[in-house]
Amino acid sequence: STATKNKPSSDPRYFLAGGLSAAISHGITTPIDVVKTRMQSDSSLSSLSPQNAALQICQRDGPSALAAGLGPTVLGYGVEGALKFGVYETLKPV
Repeated sequence: STATKNKPSSDPRYFLAGGLSAAISHGITTPIDVVKTRMQSDSSLSSLSPQNAALQICQRDGPSALAAGLGPTVLGYGVEGALKFGVYETLKPV
């Protein structure tokens, strides 16, 4: 029937592609965001360059400190990207 032909189909690849791309792109920038936030909130880092602030953070708190919040960032943006891109691609023909 024509109604079935024109019905939008939701291809899971759109959701997967959107989720993975958002999770990866935001996950990669997490260390930069950590350094920026620490520079804004820690007066001992505010006068340093971002590179020197990152080194100082690593020396004080260990390299894993640059990954603070990585899990929630990847999960949150992964879900958001999957929904946004998947729903957009599904509804685009409508």
